[in-house]
Amino acid sequence: MFKYIVLHRCLSFNGLPRMISALLGLTLVCVLVFASSVWSIGIFQWLDKDGVTHMTNNIYDVPDELQESVLRNAGVNNPKEFLEKAPTPSPDRRPSNSFVPKISPPELLPTTTSKGKVASYADQERLPIVSEKEAEAVATREAADAEKITMDSKLSPGDCNALITSVTQALTATPKQELTIKISVLNGSAKAFSSKGAFPISIGIHLLDNNRGVANYDYFRAGLTPMNPGQKRSQTLKISAPDKPGDYYLAIDLVQEGVFWFEANGSKPVLIQLKVTPAPKR
Repeated sequence: MFKYIVLHRCLSFNGLPRMISALLGLTLVCVLVFASSVWSIGIFQWLDKDGVTHMTNNIYDVPDELQESVLRNAGVNNPKEFLEKAPTPSPDRRPSNSFVPKISPPELLPTTTSKGKVASYADQERLPIVSEKEAEAVATREAADAEKITMDSKLSPGDCNALITSVTQALTATPKQELTIKISVLNGSAKAFSSKGAFPISIGIHLLDNNRGVANYDYFRAGLTPMNPGQKRSQTLKISAPDKPGDYYLAIDLVQEGVFWFEANGSKPVLIQLKVTPAPKR
C-alpha cells in the first residue's frame, strides 16, 4: 500500500512536470561535465618560462618535461598510460621548447653614417648595405672633404661643444723628457672644426702646479685634425716635460686662436697628472 502511494504521487499529473524538469537538469549537467572534460583533454594549455600561455590540441606540442603535468591538470589520471596509448608523433614534430624561438638580432654591418659613426641596427634599415671596401672609400672621401674645411669666422660660445678624452691618466718623466699622449676629440658642435683659416682651432695645453694653479698658461699648441660635426678623431701629441722636477697637471683643451678657449664656454678639459723626477746622476 505504501509503495503504491509513493509511486502514485511520483506519477501524478501534478508531479510529472517536476520530474521531467529534474531529469532534464541532471542531463544538462552531465552534458556540460562531459564537454568540459573533452575540452580540457583535447586543448592543452601551459605556461613557458617567460609566462606566455600556449594552447594546442596535440600533447606532443607540449615540452617533454611538462607533458605529464599538463595532462594531470587536464584531468588525466594516468598521464604515462595516456602518452603510451597516444598516437606516435609525426616525423616533422618540432623539438621541445621551440614554440617561442629566440631570434638573436643580426650583427651590425660595417656601415657608417654621414657623421662617421657606426650605424645602429635601426639606422641600417634605412641605409644601403655596403661592403667593408666601400665603407673605407666613404671614410677616405669624408676625410678628404674635411681637409678642405677652413675656419674663416669666429665661433659663437654655443659652438664650443667638444669632448676630449685620453686613456692616459698619469705620466712620470724626467726634466725636458719627450712625452707621447694619445687623445680623442669629438666634435659635438653644429660647426666644423679645423686648424686652417683666419681663425684656426688648435689643441692647447695649460701646465698646472700640484695645487692646480697656472704654472704656464700657453704651455703647448698643436694643430687640430679637421672634422665635421659629429666626427671623432684621434691624435697623438708629443710634448716636453717641464725643466724643473715637481708634481704637475696637464690641462688639454681646444682654443680658437685670437677668440677664446673652449673651457671659457663650458667645455671640460682633460686633466693628466705629470710627475717630473730629477734626472739620474751619472
